[in-house]
Amino acid sequence: MSERRSIPGVAPRSTPPLARAATLPSRFYLDPAVLEAEKERIFRLIWQLVARADELARIGDFVPVTVLDEPIVITHAQDGQL
Repeated sequence: MSERRSIPGVAPRSTPPLARAATLPSRFYLDPAVLEAEKERIFRLIWQLVARADELARIGDFVPVTVLDEPIVITHAQDGQL
């Protein structure tokens, strides 16, 4: 087992016992209304990964994706820009 080391200026964190761990009720994972709320309140406010660099390595490469119900295409143009 590895030894926990303290980081200067950072308060140590305790690890609660696994028996006390909890998860959200299943409706938060399955309810379409919760997904829509997350889209508006979280995902529209932050960057979203749409492709990896190796998928667009060559001129002419493209990746069609849908981000938050919006279909888009990312392309590697002749001038090298995405």
